[in-house]
Amino acid sequence: MTGEWLKAQGLGRERFAAHLQSYLEEIGYRVESVDREGTTDVRAELRKPNPSVPASMRALRFRLNPTSGGASLTWTEPAVVEAGELARADRLGREIEQQLVRVALTESHGTVKLRPAVGARWPWRAAPASRAAPVVDGGPAPL
Repeated sequence: MTGEWLKAQGLGRERFAAHLQSYLEEIGYRVESVDREGTTDVRAELRKPNPSVPASMRALRFRLNPTSGGASLTWTEPAVVEAGELARADRLGREIEQQLVRVALTESHGTVKLRPAVGARWPWRAAPASRAAPVVDGGPAPL
């Protein structure tokens, strides 16, 4: 597995990053992005209290890379989530994914394809192996 979370076809890296940043800001994060050597690194810090965001998800990091015909999004941090916060972390991950899909499809009038990468897992589900969730249809398995 390459660590990719979502893959977009028909949507460039910069636009994909803009959609991610916009949604994170909307839900209360302060977002900073840095473009370097063909990649975009996005960092987000929760700035206003949100009871639906677990403590371990207050700081997020993502990396976007160009692909042929689109871009890929890798969720890099947090790598560890407390056991009691796993369900809320998974829900936040699903909400971000659903919002990105919705915005990309709306903006492109249905021409963009945004889907989980093959073998995708959130970083907190990827390790340790004993806690990893099974992969269903190429994306993180629901709880």
